[in-house]
Amino acid sequence: MDRSLIYLMACSSLKSNLHEKASVDMFHCMIKKNGLRKEMEKYGLNLYEDIIFIKELILKGQKDAKWSMKGRTEDKSFLYEIVANKLNGIDVDKWDYLARDCHYLGIPNGFDHERLLKSARVCDVKKRKHICFRDKVAENVYDMFHTRYTLHRQALQHKIGYIIDVKIKDALVLADGPLKISNAIDDMLEYTELTDHIFDQILNKPNTRLKKCVGEARLDADKLEELLRISLEGQSDKAKKTVYEETLSENWMTAVNDYNTSASTQLNGSDFEICVSKHKIHNWVVSVNFNMSDQDYQEVQQNAEECFQKWCEKDFIDSD
Repeated sequence: MDRSLIYLMACSSLKSNLHEKASVDMFHCMIKKNGLRKEMEKYGLNLYEDIIFIKELILKGQKDAKWSMKGRTEDKSFLYEIVANKLNGIDVDKWDYLARDCHYLGIPNGFDHERLLKSARVCDVKKRKHICFRDKVAENVYDMFHTRYTLHRQALQHKIGYIIDVKIKDALVLADGPLKISNAIDDMLEYTELTDHIFDQILNKPNTRLKKCVGEARLDADKLEELLRISLEGQSDKAKKTVYEETLSENWMTAVNDYNTSASTQLNGSDFEICVSKHKIHNWVVSVNFNMSDQDYQEVQQNAEECFQKWCEKDFIDSD
């Protein structure tokens, strides 16, 4: 269950780093509950530095000119770009949820993280080490962000999904008084028990006040079901064709078929024109517009040929 959903019941505003903070709290809980300090010492970890390092990986990245991280020195700055990359958003956290969400939603994942990993290198950029990728995989990076956009457009920010989120939140708010669900925000052990089964627990509680809450929550569920039914019916109504539209479609097809049957009405490709707008051209297609005289063009061409010749000589390539 999303921790931010519970936080909505505890206060009126959300914190921007709520998800990351919950991950750090869960990490501390895992160490304490499972006795991981001994295991970490067993594998030679420096408990003080490495625990700070893991927390910094989750919470923040280095953006300032002056190095401020405590878990690692500046010569290891690239390590902070693996889990949560605050510089460009290319990190394994994003790769993980892209693969997960695409799998469970049945949406094709056009992003190949393996190819991106093979080209990854640590390079010095402005006196600091960063994870860089070959120029030839630039389109893979584009695919990553495009896949993320597709997920949000088709599923994560779908209008029906928003309706369900609101109704679930309303039901939990109604049950929060008797069950104190929002208290789990500060107790990770309780938080791990907040699965989808919380709704079964709500229904099984023998509490008069709670039954009233559940009744109101059920009413919300009925409203949601009715809303979904209306939405689906509205979509089906839009898909239905009127008698007039069907007749018009048939007449139009007949007219088109008849038009091209005689020699006097033959259609050619030159009879049509299309206009492709800029936003429909793929981002990787480069368009160049210029207006110059023939003399300027000859000078530009000559300079280009000289530059090409020098490049060939530098890389031991025969320009012929």
